[in-house]
Amino acid sequence: MVYGSGTPEWANGKSSLSTPQNRRGNGGNEGRSNSYQNSYQAPNLNASRQAEQTAVMEDSLKTNYDAEGNAQTVLAHMTAQRHQLNSAHTNVNEMKDLTEKAKKELAELVARGHRQKKTLYGVIGALTLTDIFLFYRIARCGGSFFCLSSSY
Repeated sequence: MVYGSGTPEWANGKSSLSTPQNRRGNGGNEGRSNSYQNSYQAPNLNASRQAEQTAVMEDSLKTNYDAEGNAQTVLAHMTAQRHQLNSAHTNVNEMKDLTEKAKKELAELVARGHRQKKTLYGVIGALTLTDIFLFYRIARCGGSFFCLSSSY
């Protein structure tokens, strides 16, 4: 009989399980207990059926072990990917922090550049006023830098 094809041989009533000596409550067991455990006899299975069932069990175990190995491999890959994702997340956060820091430094450089530009314009304005005053004085004093008269 092939695995899964129907009832086993011992269930057809041909084996020793269906004999009156093995049934509960029948005569012949007066001196013994009527317990099922005391009267049970294992079914007589031929060697080919046992070998077939053993092969089926071995194949089932092999499939189970293969599935377990595949599951462990997948779990290892997923764990590695989890660490990669966590590392990438950390790198992204570090890059975000560095970008924010760079933005602040650039803003400070721009502000300092504006302050320096304003200072430079102030110096240019002061020197321009000084040049105009000195040119006026030279023109008023007749080409001499120092005026001898006190009326200017």
